[in-house]
Amino acid sequence: VSDESIVIDRNDPSPVNIRGFVVDGVNHYLYWTENDRILRSDMDGSNIVQILDGLSLPRALTIDTTTNTLFWRNSSITGTIQMYDLDTSTLTTFPEPFGPHNSSNGLAVDSERGRVYWSSFFGITWADLSDLGTQTTLVSSTPLITGIYIDTPNDKIYWTQEGTKQIRRADLPSGANVVTLVTASEAPYGITVDTLGGKMYWAQARKIYRADLDGSNVEGIDANPPLTDDANLNAYVHLGYAPIPPTPTPTLSPTVTNTPTNTLTSSAPQAGRGRTASAGTRGAGERRCHQANPARATPAPASSHGR
Repeated sequence: VSDESIVIDRNDPSPVNIRGFVVDGVNHYLYWTENDRILRSDMDGSNIVQILDGLSLPRALTIDTTTNTLFWRNSSITGTIQMYDLDTSTLTTFPEPFGPHNSSNGLAVDSERGRVYWSSFFGITWADLSDLGTQTTLVSSTPLITGIYIDTPNDKIYWTQEGTKQIRRADLPSGANVVTLVTASEAPYGITVDTLGGKMYWAQARKIYRADLDGSNVEGIDANPPLTDDANLNAYVHLGYAPIPPTPTPTLSPTVTNTPTNTLTSSAPQAGRGRTASAGTRGAGERRCHQANPARATPAPASSHGR
């Protein structure tokens, strides 16, 4: 990873508190939380618009691209989880109990099963989006979870644990076969998985790290600019596939050819038609130039994002 750039700089004129960030790879948008609101921009950071305001320090933002719905957690004081339908502008607050004073940051959506997962102090809980009041524990005895990712194609759930400095994985939908993939030297924060590339990414000790999906080949990627100590506590890593501009189709320009004109002269003109008749040829027939329609970029798989 060598081609890095700052897409959005929200520290001008004064710093803001960004506690959540997600990439909509289907519609090619960036969403993030900023103080008490949620904003959106194009993938290059242009066309910034406000989606919602008046929230309670939203964080752990994620999106279900199949329903075009945003999900987030509010401050640890309120402890609530909310979702917002971008098509109907409908805001829904999850029912209790998952508790006030919950500073855990894990939140992810399983689009395929229609479930949402979140972490508490001691585990991971899920609920059907059609029945948010019925909440089931998936994994217990997992303290201080700082990120969750749902690998829908492979029926896996990944998460990072601050207390044990570990990255772990379990099967879905059962939560069985919990394995520890990485035990880090510093606490890991946030996690995203590239199922096609066979890599997982997370934030740790002012760097972005990655490893193979079995936890091998761990390597650090220097962030530019580097993460600060404070930023490390609220770092989120998300993988997005930006559309690749299509290769322009060569234009077929007609070749100009000087075509001789044949003149037919009658040596014995018919009576009453004393004129010269000429017939011209048009060489190659008239050619139209067609430019193929640019191929549409294939959208990113509607994989479930979480943090």
